[in-house]
Amino acid sequence: MNIAIPYSIKRKLCNKRAKKRKIDLYKGKVNQILILGQAEYQGRNYTSIADLTAVFYNN
Repeated sequence: MNIAIPYSIKRKLCNKRAKKRKIDLYKGKVNQILILGQAEYQGRNYTSIADLTAVFYNN
């Protein structure tokens, strides 16, 4: 017997995965700044976590 998962639940799971991927990307960039002193995001180099955070969450 196949039980179909409602679209609303699928959408919530998909959004949750997308948000987790975005947060993981951000954490990786922050770690890169801490270790290397700079990180590239959208073709620009950032040396400050504050600048990266402002640009990252405004998109």
